[in-house]
Amino acid sequence: MMFEQYMKEYVQEHADEIREEAREEGLAEGRAEGRAEMARLNKLYASLLASGRSSDLQRALDDPEYLKQLLEKTGS
Repeated sequence: MMFEQYMKEYVQEHADEIREEAREEGLAEGRAEGRAEMARLNKLYASLLASGRSSDLQRALDDPEYLKQLLEKTGS
């Protein structure tokens, strides 16, 4: 019981610090996911350009559903 009380008091006293740490961790994870997604898109775009499929590239840029289909089809 003493440990539970200690933890409760600790969390209350350090709530702002804990919240800020969690926020920073979430931001870092979000940035990492964003970089991974960007790399995935760049790989697809480079592949389309290299294979002369510029019209597919343009369509993917204009049509999110088509982009999704291409990503699923290529496994990128």
